[in-house]
Amino acid sequence: RKQTLTEDAKIYSTLMASSQMLVSQETLRLVNFGRFSTIMDVGGGTGTFLSMLGKKFQKPKLILFDLPEVVKNAPKILPKDLLSRTEIVGGNFDKNELPKSASAITLNRVLYDHDDHKVELILKKVWNALPKGGSLIISEPMAGGQRPIKSGDAYFGFYTMAMSTGRPRSPAEHKNLLRGAGFQTVKKHKGTREFITQVITAKK
Repeated sequence: RKQTLTEDAKIYSTLMASSQMLVSQETLRLVNFGRFSTIMDVGGGTGTFLSMLGKKFQKPKLILFDLPEVVKNAPKILPKDLLSRTEIVGGNFDKNELPKSASAITLNRVLYDHDDHKVELILKKVWNALPKGGSLIISEPMAGGQRPIKSGDAYFGFYTMAMSTGRPRSPAEHKNLLRGAGFQTVKKHKGTREFITQVITAKK
């Protein structure tokens, strides 16, 4: 069975990569990022989401935060016109604090990859990094809670089982975790592609 789970993990990893564009489009449709002065994408890989955000919203300065070995390739991938307003920061959730220079922080398909104790750590570090009134935007597959949904509870639940870490959480679970980290004004945005991603915003 272990071999099968490994194969399943590869299949769902491919699915995740191929759906990144749809996730980004839905997130950018539901949230007006143009009202923020500086946006940091935590766990943002090589900048796929930030590239799309930067093209749609011309005003904000951008910060990309991920592991050093991941972000080192970002300058080759990010469009040249975006590099002039993008700061690239290499770091690790476990060892480093997040830069305190963003008015908004995004977590795109980050939390469901981690167990609860790690999610609590990440949310607390995000809270510490934001100014008073700063915003957190979470976009990822979510479970249905009392009303299970096929995408969150079955498909992505199986993905995280195959990866042996994390789990899809319901919006109510996200709200509890956010409140526990100190966030206020938690809002679940009603989307049209909730089988791909769901979006929650919260303020410090």
